[in-house]
Amino acid sequence: MNMKFMNLSKFSADPGAGGSAGGDSDKGTQGKAFTQEDVDRLIAERVANEVNGLKTKNGELLGNNKALKEQLAKFGDLDPEAVTTIMKQFENDEDMKMIAEGKYHDVIEKRVAKVNEAKQRELDAVTTKHQEETKALQGVLDRYAGLVLENAIRAEAQKAGVTFGVDDAVLRAKLTFKLDDGLVVPADENTFGGDGKPLTLKEWFNDMKEKAPHWFPANQGGGGHSGAGAGSKTMTRDQFDALDPQARMEAIKNQIKIVE
Repeated sequence: MNMKFMNLSKFSADPGAGGSAGGDSDKGTQGKAFTQEDVDRLIAERVANEVNGLKTKNGELLGNNKALKEQLAKFGDLDPEAVTTIMKQFENDEDMKMIAEGKYHDVIEKRVAKVNEAKQRELDAVTTKHQEETKALQGVLDRYAGLVLENAIRAEAQKAGVTFGVDDAVLRAKLTFKLDDGLVVPADENTFGGDGKPLTLKEWFNDMKEKAPHWFPANQGGGGHSGAGAGSKTMTRDQFDALDPQARMEAIKNQIKIVE
C-alpha cells in the first residue's frame, strides 16, 4: 500500500513546543517528511492537550460554583445584597459595632435615651404652647375683670354723687377693691366696714366725701362763699391746688368755682 508523504516542517516534533515555526526546537524537524499517521497523531495530541486544559478549567469553575451555592444556601431566603448592606452598616454604624462587640445593654440604653429625649422635646413644646395659651387667656380674663370692676365702681360713684374727678375716683377705688367670682370685695381681706363686714364700695365712697370732697362739688353749699348761690359747684383754693393738671382741666370744664 502506497503511503503519502508530506513535508510538514511547520509542525513541531515536540507537541509541547506550541507549534511555533522557525524556533530552535524545530531545527531537528525542518525538512523532515511526515506521514499522514504522524499528522493525525500530532493533531490528536494537540487537541487532547487543549481539551484537557478546558476540562481542568471547567472543573475549577464547577468547584467554585458548588462552593458559591453552598455559601448562598447558608443565607436561606435572605437576599445576599441585603445581607451585604447590613454588614456594611455593621462596619459603619456605631450601634452596629457595639452590637457586634456584644454591648447590647449599652445600645438599648442609648436608644431609650434618644426616645426619651424626643418625647421630652415634644412634651416641652406642648407645655410651652399650653403656657402661652393660658397666659393669653388669663390676659383676656384680667381685662374682662378690670372692665367689670370699673363699671361697678363708676355705677357706685354716680350713686354717691361723684360729679368731678370720676377717673381719679375709679383709679383709687381699683387700688382698694378687686373682683372675686364676680363680686367686688376689698383687695385687703382685713379691710372691714363699720358693721364688721368686708368694706363695700358704698361705704368707701361715703368715707371719701371727707377725704376727697372735690369729687362731690354738688354737696358743697355755696351760700356764704363769694356770693355763690345755693347748690352751686364750688371748690376751695387748697382743693384745687391739690389736683393734678388733668383734674384741674376737668374742674374748669365743669365750671367749678374756686372759693378761698
